[in-house]
Amino acid sequence: AKLTFVTFENKGGLVTPLPLRIRYADGSEEEVRLPAEIWRHDPRRVTKLFVTEKEIVGVIFDPHHETGDADEYDNAWPRRPEEIRLRLTKPAPRGRNLMKEMKQEKAKDEGGGQ
Repeated sequence: AKLTFVTFENKGGLVTPLPLRIRYADGSEEEVRLPAEIWRHDPRRVTKLFVTEKEIVGVIFDPHHETGDADEYDNAWPRRPEEIRLRLTKPAPRGRNLMKEMKQEKAKDEGGGQ
């Protein structure tokens, strides 16, 4: 048998059941629902021992979005990468470029004397 300890943190303060999707090393998955009573000793943090025949390689909390969790990026182990969007913009002109102007004047002076 494989023993896996999984620790859950209740960041929002609302005691709720824990709907889970457990992923095993062989690629199979299982859905488990831990009752809200799991929080009775400590409403902020709880550790659950899973005794399974197969090795657990991942756990997803609330796979069907039942709990109204505000931050879904911390609902998986191993942690999923956070999606971010980057927008590239050209910087606004900053006014005069004295170095560029001096180079142009120097080139004009050097070119005009020939």
